[in-house]
Amino acid sequence: AALIYLVSPLSLIDGALWGQVDSLGVCIFLVAVVLALKRMPLLAGCIYMLAMMTKLQNMIYGPVFFLFIWQTLGFRCLVQAITGATVGFFGLNIEFVLTRNMDRVLASLTENFDYFPWMSLNAYNLWWIVSGGRGMAVSDKLSVLGMLNAKVVGLVLFSGFYLFATLRQLFDPWVTPGKHHEGAGRNKTFLESLIIVNAAFFLFQSQSHDRYAFPLSVFLLLWAPFYLSVYTKSEALKARVLLFILFYGVFTGFYFYNL
Repeated sequence: AALIYLVSPLSLIDGALWGQVDSLGVCIFLVAVVLALKRMPLLAGCIYMLAMMTKLQNMIYGPVFFLFIWQTLGFRCLVQAITGATVGFFGLNIEFVLTRNMDRVLASLTENFDYFPWMSLNAYNLWWIVSGGRGMAVSDKLSVLGMLNAKVVGLVLFSGFYLFATLRQLFDPWVTPGKHHEGAGRNKTFLESLIIVNAAFFLFQSQSHDRYAFPLSVFLLLWAPFYLSVYTKSEALKARVLLFILFYGVFTGFYFYNL
C-alpha cells in the first residue's frame, strides 16, 4: 500500500510536481490518529490542531476524530484530547494572542469558505455538471432548487452525509455487536467515516477545489487491509482483492484526469 502511494500519479502531481501541502496535512493528521491509538490523547489533540493549522481542510475530520477517541479511550481521554487541541490552537497562534490580533485568525477560519464564490474550483463534481463544465465562471449563489442556491444545497448534502457517517460510527458497535467491532473493527469504521466525509466534501460542496479529494488516495489504502482481512476463504479474498484494485484503479484514473 505504501509503495502504491509512493508511485501513484496523484502523489507525484499534487506533491512533488505541484508542490501543494495536502500530503503533509494528511501525514500530520495520521500522526494524531496514531497517538490516539497509543493512548496519548492530550498529545493527539495537540497534533490534530497542528494538522488543521497546516491544512484547514483537516477541520472537517474533527468531530469523527474526537468521537473515535471517546469510543476507543473513554470520556476522560476525550476531555484530554479537546484540552490538547485547545492548548495547541492558542500555542500555534501565540503571536496573534500577544498582539491582541486573534480576530484575523478567527476570520481566516470562518470566512475561508467564501474566498472564491464559484460553483466549482476545477473539481469535477456535482456542481461542475450543474454549471455545464463552467464551474469557475458560475456563481454558487445562483438558485438551483427553488429559492436555495448552490452553496446552501451543497452544504445540506455534505451535512447529511456527515450526519450519516457520524451516526454510523456512533451506533455501529450496538447495531452489530460482536468481536468484529473490538479494536480493528472500530478502526475500520473510523476509516470509513473519514472516507465518507472527504468524498462528500469533494463531491457535494460548492467552491470545492480539485485537490480536496487527495486524502481519499491515502484513506482508501489504509482501509484496504481491514476490507480484505474479514474474509478467510481464498476465493472470497481473491475476489475482494480484484474488486479493490479495480475500484482504486478507476478512482486513480479519474482523479488523475481531474488534477
